[in-house]
Order: sequence, then C-alpha cells, then structure tokens
Amino acid sequence: MAFSLSKPITISLSPNTFGPDVLRAWVSLFKFWKWKDTRVASQLERRFGAYHGDSQAVSFDSGRSSWQAILLALGVSSGDEVLLQAYTCVVVANPILWAGATPVYVDIDTGTYNMDLIDLERKITRRSKVLLIQHTFGLMADMNEVIKIACRHGLTVVEDCAHALGAERLNGKGTWQKAGTFGDAAFFSFGRDKVISSVYGGMALTGDPRLAARLQTYQSSLSLPSRRWIVQQLLHPILFSLIVPLYFTGSLGKLLLVACQKIGLLSKAVYPCEKQGKQHASMPRRYPDALASLASAQFAHLDRFNERRSQIALLYRREFVSLWPESLPSEVEGTRSAHLRFTMQTSDPQMILASARKQHMLLGDWYQQPLAPGGVGYGAVGYAPGSCPVAEVAAMRTINLPTYPRLSDRDVQKVIDFMKKEFKP
Repeated sequence: MAFSLSKPITISLSPNTFGPDVLRAWVSLFKFWKWKDTRVASQLERRFGAYHGDSQAVSFDSGRSSWQAILLALGVSSGDEVLLQAYTCVVVANPILWAGATPVYVDIDTGTYNMDLIDLERKITRRSKVLLIQHTFGLMADMNEVIKIACRHGLTVVEDCAHALGAERLNGKGTWQKAGTFGDAAFFSFGRDKVISSVYGGMALTGDPRLAARLQTYQSSLSLPSRRWIVQQLLHPILFSLIVPLYFTGSLGKLLLVACQKIGLLSKAVYPCEKQGKQHASMPRRYPDALASLASAQFAHLDRFNERRSQIALLYRREFVSLWPESLPSEVEGTRSAHLRFTMQTSDPQMILASARKQHMLLGDWYQQPLAPGGVGYGAVGYAPGSCPVAEVAAMRTINLPTYPRLSDRDVQKVIDFMKKEFKP
C-alpha cells in the first residue's frame, strides 16, 4: 500500500477552500443562534447587485432554486418550451420540468462548449418562451448575437452564470459588460466547486424592477433550511480540510469521505432523485446567514480569484497551443473569461484521468454525458439521445484541468509536465 502526505491536486474536492474559510465555518458552526438570520444574505444581495451595475439580486439556497424562482416569476408553465443547451448538469433542466414546461435541448459549439446558435434557430417553435444561455466553464457566449435572435423570436433571455461569475464581454457599444447583465435575468451558483463557494447557495439577478419584486415575493414565501442541512454544509469545508490532504494516504481520505456521506455528515452536490427529474424535499429554501457569510467572504476576493484563474489558463494555453491546437478551447476575442476549468479534448479521457490519479491529481470530468452526472434518466428529463450529436461526442472526449486559485505555480507546472507526458489528442 502506497502512502503519501503530499498535498494533492483535486479539482472537485472543495477546491476554493482556504484556511480562513475553514475557520469561518468552525465559528459559524458554534454560533447556532445565527444560523437562520438573513442579515448577511441581504447585505450580500446588495453588494452582488451593485457589482453587476446596480441590478437587483435575490438569494436562494442554490443555483437551481434561483433558476426555478426566475421561471416562476416569468410565468413559465405548462405548454411553454424553454431552450437550453445539452452538455450541462441535470439540475439545470429540472426546474423547467418543475414549472410544468418542456425543455428543448440545443447542440453546442465544440470550441466554446456554449450553445450552437445555428441549431438554436432550428429548434425555436411557436411555443418557445425562454432561452437559457449557459456560459460553460466561464467562457462567455456570444450575447450580442443571442440578443438579436431572441428579439427576432420574442424570447426572454436568462443567463446561466453558474460557471461565469465575474466574466465580461464587449457589448454592442464597445464597452465591457458582465455576464448576467445581457439578458432579462440570470442565476449564479455558489456550489462547492464554483467560482466562489458556500457549499450550497445561489443568486437570481435582474435589471427589471417588476421581475425583481416577483422574485422577492417568492423568496419571502420560502422557509429557511433545516438545522441539520445547515450543519451538513458547514461541515463540508471543515471535513474536506482533513479529507483532501489524506486523499492519497493509502485509502484513508477516500474512506473518510465515503463514511461521512454514509452517516449523513456530508451532502452530495446532486441528490439521487434529481437524476430522475424529481425535486428533493430540502429545496427550494431561503439562503441562511450561516452559508451567506462564507460566500460573502469569498466574494470580496472574486476579482483576485478570477485573475489567478486567467493566469493559470494562459499558462496552459501557452504550453499546449503548439502541441495540440485542436484540443484546446476556443480563444474568443472581446471576452474576459472566468476560466472555472480549462477543458481539453482527447481520444482517451479515462486513461488520462486514471494516470493522473496515480500522480495524486484528480482532474475534472465535466461532462461525461450530455446531461451530467452519470445515471441521469434521459427519458425522465426529456432528452432524446442523438438530438445533440456534437454535445454527445464532446462528452466522450473532454477532461478539465484545474484553475482554482489555491493552486501554486508548482502545482500548475506539475499538471503541465503530466500532460506533456500522458496526453493524447
């Protein structure tokens, strides 16, 4: 049995957690009388809205709850169609079903992993009401063209900014505009491996005062999460501060992770019922201060986090562009990406992921299916295999390299050296 006490590279195991975040979670855990306050959440809403040009932000317990709230506020219901891309997570499709509407899946552009706008126009019908635009891995979609298409067809545009907090694109006036402010509304995620993290949490954003009022009314109708659920989320950064260093120490870290999930100390990012289009009983809920305090602290460092991600992505591109230009994501002019992950295409992703594990690196596997994670019931969520062939091929060929801000220069070089040795286009 091999043992190691070296710090592993783990793209999906609490990657944003710094020492102060662990301490903050400990403090929140013992200030149980403040768990269900919403003062910090309200403050974060104001800061978040101001960051996005005086938009109005409304917080919820997750990105998917924020998306569900937007759909309800827009009056989406039975008979309506919502256009979204494949090569996404099932929790993006589910709120459409919960609203009683029909998800219509659109194929992707293989360079940016964002929606293919040609396929989009093919799939718009008289029943189409909402167009959801995902900024995959923090690479911004062509919102100027998206808005033109939406205007031609009378569609409401919602931006999925779960990967793209802080990303920007030049608008039609030649000025920089943030992701989430091009459309009629947007939602963001503060999940465990997103741009900033409070384990769970999300935000709806809009510049429309009437839509904001409806979102606030819906928010006020919700209860706060249970104390047990709050404890699970606060334990996440605490326990992962132990699990990650031990992950490749024999099987100790992995056993600790499984044990904590089995006995209910840790929750999973996607509940089993959600893979079949069902809503978990714990959602939707309001955003408690116990978690908002974690997101608020990281939000203060957002621009620094994204600058570091961009530095790492640039290093990867410089090292690999002359070797495997066709395997790299497209570099789109007029954008400042959030670079949540750096995605590459390979003929044998499983071999690379397995080889990386032997080197104490957990690289990313977003997305190995057109609707992730594994085990999604396509019929239950309205996806017809073969309807988005580019997304399906991409899902069989992609891996993600880490860009999270805790990575040291030495870590980045280790990833680069590994890829030069093991990567096969």
